Amino acid sequence: MNWVPKNMPVAWKLKTGIALATWVLILALGAALFLVERFMFKLGLALSALAVAFLIAHMVSMRLQRIISDKLHEVRRENELILKSSGEGILGLDTEGRIAFANPIAARTIGWALNEMMRQGEHNVVRHSNSVGNPYAERECPFCAEFHQGQPFCGKDEILWRKDGTSFHAEYSRTPIIEKGRLIGAVVVFKDITEQKDAAEKLFQLHQRLQEASRRAGMEEVATGVLHNVGNVLNSVNVSVTLLDERVRQIRISSLRKLAALLREHAGDWATFLANDPKAKVLPGY
Repeated sequence: MNWVPKNMPVAWKLKTGIALATWVLILALGAALFLVERFMFKLGLALSALAVAFLIAHMVSMRLQRIISDKLHEVRRENELILKSSGEGILGLDTEGRIAFANPIAARTIGWALNEMMRQGEHNVVRHSNSVGNPYAERECPFCAEFHQGQPFCGKDEILWRKDGTSFHAEYSRTPIIEKGRLIGAVVVFKDITEQKDAAEKLFQLHQRLQEASRRAGMEEVATGVLHNVGNVLNSVNVSVTLLDERVRQIRISSLRKLAALLREHAGDWATFLANDPKAKVLPGY
């Protein structure tokens, strides 16, 4: 179908074509706007849903951060209470053996302020000299070598040093902190046992004195027993001698009485009696 008559002037044909083209363009733009509007509507819905989801996620994240922060604060507070209430000195070391944290007991025991100890090497603080007081460098310290090798250490009687240069006996333990096979630090726990050592020494000396006193008392008891037994024997001998002497005396007196009676009986004829009477022959025995 031909919308333009054949006998229509060229100008009219041109105007008619422009009008038709404009109408088609407007129709196309309308259809495009309709499609864009539907797309924009859906895009708006999607963006709105995304915004709501983001808002919810943000609120949840803030809540989780608050919970984690409260838990961390609670754990940190509990750790601080444990460190402060502990009866032992506690040091936390970093990978280089430097003090990263310490509790008040540790600072009081070695005579350092907490802020002075931070970032100081443990060797320079408490391990700078050997047990007889001779200083040695960190590279020569066997404890530093064991630390860098990640080896634990436990000593029942170690010598540690205070800031003023005095030493003390201590129970000492060092536990390495290993993460994924890598040394990330260590925890040192120590306790001053100087008073316990002194008390043990005094107890030992008292025990030695008691043993010596017991030994002497035992010897005195043995000597007393021997003297007592000797005394008993001497008393028995003395009694026996007395009884024997008394018996001898009685025998002698009895014999003398018999002799006197015989002599009186033969007073007028002693020569005949001594020569012939059998009783006279026993007189020499008296």
